Amino acid sequence: MENRFEGKVAIITNGSSNIGRSISLELAKNGALALIADEHLQKAARSARTFAKLGLKAKAYKMKVTNREEVDKIFHQVIMEFGRLDILVNNAELFSLRPFEKISEKEWDRILDVNLKGTFLSSQAAFRVMKRQGGGKIINVSSYSSRSGGMISPGLYIPHAHYVASKAAIESLTRSMAFEGAPHGIQVNAVSPGPIEKDLMMQSLSPKKRKGLIPVIPLARLGRPEEIAQAVAFLASERASYITAKILDVNGGILMD
Repeated sequence: MENRFEGKVAIITNGSSNIGRSISLELAKNGALALIADEHLQKAARSARTFAKLGLKAKAYKMKVTNREEVDKIFHQVIMEFGRLDILVNNAELFSLRPFEKISEKEWDRILDVNLKGTFLSSQAAFRVMKRQGGGKIINVSSYSSRSGGMISPGLYIPHAHYVASKAAIESLTRSMAFEGAPHGIQVNAVSPGPIEKDLMMQSLSPKKRKGLIPVIPLARLGRPEEIAQAVAFLASERASYITAKILDVNGGILMD
């Protein structure tokens, strides 16, 4: 175990989900105080208790990422309690399958609200804090579908244009935030997962379709949540001290661009 983040405070949105929990655990294992922010407080609290039994530092917060008042309240509370914020991981997302012409305005707004607006609101709150303290790290979680247009593999397209649009926007937002944050020591990057075991996208596919993915992934397997977590931890660490505005693909080689 390395203590790369000893004394660091990290907020992870949707930090008790499949990938989010792995990110929270990876940061905590490396010494960070992992603040698990989730709309479902009980799930977040269970994760925090599990971490505590392992001797790790974690705390749960109820936070709806689409509610500015709630987001600002939690960030303020974190500063009052711990005096700083070093890392923000924007992991909160919604996913659904729907042919483009059948996406309702309500569903479009719902996906964009959580995925894009949630990233915006949390990042904006973090920016204020990080500017005052002279720096920090923001890592957004995107998806390789942002650049594949929804093509999961050759011959396998799944309709989720609203999700694709939200993730493409997150990658553009990452670059814009990086430019504005750089003079203040704020580094902003994104991790773009490919097919990951038990994530929302893979769960939407039949076992047969999931199995059919394996031959077209150069590394010949689905990714693991902890592999996304390790990429996030790298970008959050001093080992990435000269990296900003980067979209880091973690996809087994299924998308090369």
